[in-house]
Amino acid sequence: MTCLVFTSYISAQDTTASTAQLPPGSVRLKAGSPDNADARLLAAVYRTIQYPQSAWAYGITGAVFVTYTIDTSGILTVDNTRYFSPEEFAARPMRIREADIFRITAFTVGGPAYSGSATTSAKRLKRGRANLCKEVARTLRALPTFVPARRGGEIIAETQIKLFYFDME
Repeated sequence: MTCLVFTSYISAQDTTASTAQLPPGSVRLKAGSPDNADARLLAAVYRTIQYPQSAWAYGITGAVFVTYTIDTSGILTVDNTRYFSPEEFAARPMRIREADIFRITAFTVGGPAYSGSATTSAKRLKRGRANLCKEVARTLRALPTFVPARRGGEIIAETQIKLFYFDME
């Protein structure tokens, strides 16, 4: 049995000179792709994130909300991550922009990764859920330095919230 991870992905190839002033390690988008902060973040995250093996092995899916801050130097700090099961997520009405949602889907080849056996311990399930949160934090910490936000010409720290939804097919 094999796990393939599929994510919506924007190519990170070098293209135009209009992005030459970006910080080192920044994602460069394919010609014709929208060139904005959301598209660059999307490409960088999908290039880095992986479905944790422990979560995949036990069929753990769900949503991870993450709050992070980009300081005035462009450094990202993860403030908080929180896991929600699919049932908890469905029961909570939320308003979130489509651009703030990342969908990570693991496809299995050769049968399901998890048969749904009742023998899976609560400890293993808890560990798999925690690993989803750790993977989101690891992915965000691995991103290159950001260009800090500006308001009224002044550089400011900015806090953002994103949703990572892990699923299997």
